Amino acid sequence: MPKTFLKLPSEVRNDIYERVLVLENPISFAGNVGDGSVNAGMLTPGLLLASKEVSSEAASILYAQNYFNFEDCDSEELDAFLTGIGQDNASFVRHLIIDFPDIGCPDKKTVALGLESAALLRMIRERCRNLITITTTLYSTNMMALRTDALDCPNFVTKAIALADSEFRTIPSSLQKIVVKVHEHEPMNWVKKEMEDLGWTLCQTELLEDSESELEDMCYDYDVYDDEYDSDHSEL
Repeated sequence: MPKTFLKLPSEVRNDIYERVLVLENPISFAGNVGDGSVNAGMLTPGLLLASKEVSSEAASILYAQNYFNFEDCDSEELDAFLTGIGQDNASFVRHLIIDFPDIGCPDKKTVALGLESAALLRMIRERCRNLITITTTLYSTNMMALRTDALDCPNFVTKAIALADSEFRTIPSSLQKIVVKVHEHEPMNWVKKEMEDLGWTLCQTELLEDSESELEDMCYDYDVYDDEYDSDHSEL
């Protein structure tokens, strides 16, 4: 890159960085890209290799202004991303999209966070120190509501929402917004109200018929699922 580039006004350089590095839709790290996201392979941060000066300026825009979508991803995939970009750049990340935390009721009384979800949230807490928004996905939110009838746990949804909120609130104080994707009929209105009462922002979107059918099928297997919680989940 010509040295004259760095002589341009900072406003002009930042505009160039945004045009090249900031995508209109979330950047997805899952194999199946949906919900308007684009595959991470479409991100071309080669500009960061132009020089140390350019990299320093552009990295903050790349990681702060894009939305990174880790739906259907586990903590290892998030770890690979954060490790790959380095801690300095991880601290620039402002917007993450993740699955709703995996929450169960192993003893029929106390709700518990799944180990995988606990690992993912802990990683976000420790490494994404300036996160502003966290968005949780439509499908997993509906799955939580659908499983209510399958779990013999009084007030499961209320307890699960409260546990998720407490986990989200342990993310650094920079967090300003918790967004939950919902659609017109799911979850039920009283569940939506409980989320809103906690200060969550509900974003209405469409639910694909195939996804809704898959969620219903999953709920038929919760008797087996609950038995596995004793060994696979930790209580809070």
